[in-house]
Amino acid sequence: MEKSAVEEVILTELEKWQLINQSETFEDLKNSINKIGVIMSHNGTLNDSEKAYGRDAEKWVKGIDLIQRNLKMDFHQMPWYMLTRNYGIRQQAMYLYKYSKS
Repeated sequence: MEKSAVEEVILTELEKWQLINQSETFEDLKNSINKIGVIMSHNGTLNDSEKAYGRDAEKWVKGIDLIQRNLKMDFHQMPWYMLTRNYGIRQQAMYLYKYSKS
């Protein structure tokens, strides 16, 4: 049986960080989160935190949607707690928030 292209992709920790931090828009960030989640869930990882990432990726994308819809809110009122700090996801969302308001 032949493996799909997704199953053959393995991202190093550095590549995951780079993928997230190269996101220039909220859409890029959501796509990066989903890409990492799909790859992790298809690779059958054994690490509990990686399994949780694959499971929670959809929740983080919804959090970014919420932030994106409420860009007029004050920074301190934004639901940053909905995003993980893994791979700089929360940091990148804050960066995009700040520079999308400029």
